[in-house]
Amino acid sequence: MMSRSSHYQELTLKARLARGKLQPLFSAHAQAHDASWCLELWGRPAIATLLGVATRFTELVGCDLPVQLAAMGGVGTVELAAAVAAAGGFGMVPAMAEGVPEGCGLNYLMPFVPPVDEIRESARRARVVEFFYGNPRVDLVAAVHKGGALTGWQVGSANEAKAAEEAGCDYVVAQGIEAGGHVRGELGLDLLLGRFVQLSGSRFWQPVA
Repeated sequence: MMSRSSHYQELTLKARLARGKLQPLFSAHAQAHDASWCLELWGRPAIATLLGVATRFTELVGCDLPVQLAAMGGVGTVELAAAVAAAGGFGMVPAMAEGVPEGCGLNYLMPFVPPVDEIRESARRARVVEFFYGNPRVDLVAAVHKGGALTGWQVGSANEAKAAEEAGCDYVVAQGIEAGGHVRGELGLDLLLGRFVQLSGSRFWQPVA
């Protein structure tokens, strides 16, 4: 049974939400236990929704915040992916990692992609299998789906995004020239997103983060 104090706190929170004044609850002047109480009572997904950060991406992959960890070969670890997932984001590990944390994804670089059968098996232990640095392939997308995972493709051009859509990908990751590491993009991100919208339209392409 909820105590009178907890019931009062819940009513206060709802009143603040109704007035669009959730921020004071988390301001520097608020007591730390108020924020922790809010998370305990409603849970992180509910708070994410209330703060307006729930998106099509979060709903698709099952995370709370529209933040995806880049799967960095030689740097990305299982522990890092798990920490990102625990914080509400979506964790990713590179293909050479030992294991995939629950609810996280796996990334393959196309120059080193294994046989299709191995891709299908890896999809059985990941929420998402994402590919990068190569042209989208229908057989790889189909293999991931047969393994029970979602398929993502990181792209650097509007034409590549369209190819990923036609191959059956569940989402695409746009990479502009501002990115670090392996850069496939040839345009600035804002311009690239505009090209995506022109080619794919709102049916498929809608920025989520």
